Amino acid sequence: MRYSLLDRANTVEGSTDAEAVRAVVDRAEHAEKLGYHRFLVAEHHAVPGIAGSAPGILAAAVAQATDTIRIGTAGIMVPDHAPIVVAEQAAVLESLFPGRVDIGLGSSPGFTPAVRRALRQPEDAGEARADFAADLGEVVEYLRGQAPVTLRPAVGNPPPLFLLTGGSPRTLETARQLGLGVILGGPRPAYVEGSLASCQIAVAESREEARALVLPEVWAQVLSRSTGRFMALRPAAALDEAELTAQQRQRIARGLEATIYGTPDDVTAAVTALAERTGAAEILVTGGSPDPDGQARSDGLLAEILSAVDG
Repeated sequence: MRYSLLDRANTVEGSTDAEAVRAVVDRAEHAEKLGYHRFLVAEHHAVPGIAGSAPGILAAAVAQATDTIRIGTAGIMVPDHAPIVVAEQAAVLESLFPGRVDIGLGSSPGFTPAVRRALRQPEDAGEARADFAADLGEVVEYLRGQAPVTLRPAVGNPPPLFLLTGGSPRTLETARQLGLGVILGGPRPAYVEGSLASCQIAVAESREEARALVLPEVWAQVLSRSTGRFMALRPAAALDEAELTAQQRQRIARGLEATIYGTPDDVTAAVTALAERTGAAEILVTGGSPDPDGQARSDGLLAEILSAVDG
């Protein structure tokens, strides 16, 4: 079993976007020292709470600051680019850091109609992702040297490609047909043997401390469904449930149920169950926190736990 980190470059209330991006690189350096297998970054556009908009550039910065940990994306959003541009980003990374690159590809369009307009996409999200399967196939063709246009820089051994999915049969069949790996996400990931299963995970000396690490992102996700804006993370102590509607409180409870958090013993049991339930060969740890020290401790404790589970 392997263990990796995905950092979305969450912004924190009171800090700048630039600080959030630099913190990703710092966390990657720490993850390498802790023995994590991969460190992946994501793509979001014009989201107030997420500064990571250009995963190819950020992955390059992470790779430059590290030596051995695998680096890459989870993912580059194919609807946001021409397929050749996606393939070029992957090829540049592989050329600069040969043998260390993994490219996850996703189907999400812009977060709101205004962002989709800015990305030159149809305003309707369904229309914006309508050509995803064909565009994904074109990305694969460029990287495998099967397209009518020759990709530059040319790469003899293209980086491994993974498809981000919640486990829908249609998406899994697309991955199978194209020979892609799978990164599973969502509250109830399907069973896909050999996949990477992603989950928000935090560990601390007490369950309450661990909950304080995962709650801010769950809170922001729930409020984004009501407001249409995913905001910068606030410390758990600053969050007041009295501000929420009954429906929002229920959604937060469900969101917390979909995460793994607690003491080392709690997390050991939950991670073992996740691996058995999904058939995953690798656990991809997600989740941001407004408490950088707490997150660093969590990463360290988690590395110890996962090494013990692996052993």
